[in-house]
Amino acid sequence: MEKIIIIIAFGLAWGSFLNVLIYRIPRDMSIVKPASSCPSCRKKIKIYDNIPVISYLILGGKCRYCKAKIPLSYFLVEILTPLSFVLLYLYYSLSFHFFASCFFASAMIVLGFIDFYHMIIPDEITLPGLVLALAYSFFRDDLNLTQALIGAVTGAGFLLLIYGTYYLVRKKEGLGMGDVTMMLLIGAYLGWQQTLFTLILASFVGANVGIEGNVGTNGTFLGCIDLCPNAKVYGDAYSGPGSDPDSVIITQGNSLIDGEKKSLHEEKTMPSVVPPDDLFDMGDYSLGVGDVGTIDSSGNFTSFVLSNNSVVTITSDVTLYITGDFSMSSNTQLNIADGVNVTIYLGGTFTQDSNSQINNLSQDPTSLLIMGTDSFNGTMTWNSNSDFYGAVYVPRAHVDFRSNSDFYGSITADTFQFNSNAQFHYDLALAGLKRDDMEDLPYGIKSWKEELGPVFIEK
Repeated sequence: MEKIIIIIAFGLAWGSFLNVLIYRIPRDMSIVKPASSCPSCRKKIKIYDNIPVISYLILGGKCRYCKAKIPLSYFLVEILTPLSFVLLYLYYSLSFHFFASCFFASAMIVLGFIDFYHMIIPDEITLPGLVLALAYSFFRDDLNLTQALIGAVTGAGFLLLIYGTYYLVRKKEGLGMGDVTMMLLIGAYLGWQQTLFTLILASFVGANVGIEGNVGTNGTFLGCIDLCPNAKVYGDAYSGPGSDPDSVIITQGNSLIDGEKKSLHEEKTMPSVVPPDDLFDMGDYSLGVGDVGTIDSSGNFTSFVLSNNSVVTITSDVTLYITGDFSMSSNTQLNIADGVNVTIYLGGTFTQDSNSQINNLSQDPTSLLIMGTDSFNGTMTWNSNSDFYGAVYVPRAHVDFRSNSDFYGSITADTFQFNSNAQFHYDLALAGLKRDDMEDLPYGIKSWKEELGPVFIEK
C-alpha cells in the first residue's frame, strides 16, 4: 500500500509537469523558465496554489487573483497521470518495464492534449520517444529490436499509404507528418500486431471527430485571401460570388487549405451596427497610472482611456458605447467578471499598446461582444497579452492581430491580417448567436486555425 501511495504522489507531481509541457511546447516556450503564471492575468502562481489536484479544487478551478477559469484539462492531466501509473504498477509491479511504460503513457498524454488543443504533434516528444522505445526493446522479452522496427514501419507506413493515396486523389495533404512520427513511436513500443489494433481503434474514434474551420471573403480579385508560408486553414476557403477561387486565393510555400476552394453563391452581407439610443451620457472614462476601477452600469462614453498599470473590472451585465477614443496603455487590464455579459460599441478609434490585456474571466466567447459602428472604419491593432474570449464584429474596420496569445471566438471585419504565432479557435456557439437589434449576426461566416504566418483576408 505504501508503494501505491508513493506512486500516486509522484504521479500527481509528474502530471503537473506534463501540464507545463502541454502548455509550453506548442508555444515554443522554455519548459524551465519562467515560473508558472496565470494565462489570463500573468500573475506568478504561488507554491501553495500549485499543488496538483488539491489547489484546483480549493480554488474552484479559478485563478486566485483574476478569477479566470483554469482549463479543466489541467485537472484531468493531474488525475489521469497517477491513475495510469497505478494501473501500470498493478500490471508490471515496480520493475524496469513499469518505468518504461510510464514514460510511454506520459508521452501519449502530452501528445493527446496538445493535438486536441493545437492540432499538432510535436517532434520534441515523438522523436526522442522513438529512440527510447527502440532502446527499450533490448531489455524486453516480448519484443526484440527487429519486431520494434517492424511495428514502427507498420504504423508509419500505413499512414504514409493513406497520405499518398489521399494526395493522388485530392491533390492535397490529408494528414500531417506529425501523425506519421507518432505512429513510429507507437509502433516501436507496441509491435506490429497491437499497432494495427491501435490504428483500427483510432479510425473509429476519429470518425466521430469533425473539424469546422472555414474562411471566406466577398472579394473577387487575386490576394483577397493570402496564406503565407506555414499558415493552415482546417476547412474550406471561399472566394467572392462568381469568381474562380484559384484566381483569388493565394497559398504560399507550404501553407495548407485542408478542405476545398470554393466560391460563394451570393455575397455575404455585413449589416451596419446601430448602438442603442437609450444609454445615459457618462462623459469621459479615465483611469490614471496604477489606478483601479469598476464599471457596473451601462452608458455612453465620449472616451475610454486606461493609463499605464491601471485595471478596470466590469462586474455587471452592461452595454458600453464609446463614441471617441478607446485607449489601453501598456500593462493595463480590462477584466470582464465571470458570469457577466458585456457588449462594447466602438464609434471612434481603438488603440491597444503591448502587454495590455482584455480578460474575459468566464472564458465564454458568447459573453463578450465588441462591435464597430459605420464610423469605426480605421485600423484596430490587437496587442492583447492574454488569451481572448469573445466575438469582434467591425464590418468597416481593418483588424491587425499582433498578439501572441490565442484567440477564442470570431472576427468579422472589412479586412483582417493575422501576424502572430498565436492560434485562432472559432467557437461554434457564436454561429447561432442572435441579438434583438440585428436579425442575423454573421459570426458564422469566417473561421480558421492559423499557424506561424499571417493570413490576409479582404472583403
